[in-house]
Amino acid sequence: RVDADFKLNGPLLVTRVVSATKTKGSLSSVDTTALYKVILLVKTQGFKTVVISKITTTKKTEPLAAARIAAIKKFIIEKSGVKDINFEIAPATSNTYFNNIYVKG
Repeated sequence: RVDADFKLNGPLLVTRVVSATKTKGSLSSVDTTALYKVILLVKTQGFKTVVISKITTTKKTEPLAAARIAAIKKFIIEKSGVKDINFEIAPATSNTYFNNIYVKG
């Protein structure tokens, strides 16, 4: 790390994890590859907060979407080895079919 005058004013978009047309509670290999970008920034740059946006759901898909967010959080914690990561969950915008993942702090 190098001290710099730059200050991040808002969350930095790192990746999008696509939920596709069928919401799943599990993560695919494409999803985990995308999440390694987040893990790299958390480990090398010291970001302390990961913001995960919800996806648009119905009553039927809401439990799967919640399981998906839990799987994303678990994967980031386990693979980064950083136990004190804060997670914020952002509300979905209309017709959002992917989880945007940001880092901040």
